[in-house]
Amino acid sequence: MANKYAVVDESGNVVNVIIAEDETFNPGDGLKLVLLSDVDPVSPGDKWDGTRFCDRLSATISPNPVAVNDVVIVTAILPAGTLDTEVTFALEGGELVAEAVSNGQATHAYAFRQPGVYRIAVGSRHHGTAYVEVVVL
Repeated sequence: MANKYAVVDESGNVVNVIIAEDETFNPGDGLKLVLLSDVDPVSPGDKWDGTRFCDRLSATISPNPVAVNDVVIVTAILPAGTLDTEVTFALEGGELVAEAVSNGQATHAYAFRQPGVYRIAVGSRHHGTAYVEVVVL
């Protein structure tokens, strides 16, 4: 009898959902199978924390595009009922900055001195990572 499995990477990110005959299927190096129940609504991008699946967070950036030195606000939106108390923000290649979660959201402000396209990673322990890009004119 075939079962439904989540394929999970070493960081707990769901990379795929598959049907397999049994757990002897090898998903590849650094990946493992987690047996799903009939009621587990799991999708790629969700996060496995070792005991349960958590929906992925989302992120927005506003305004976009912006002029050099204008302030943009990156907002992380966490799923209802989250246990997470902080979200990290990181400009690609930069250091992590932690911000507190309030009412299911966390924000961080950026200003850019040079024109270009900047990518920002937004993540939390139970809800994975989302990415946003801002265009600076």
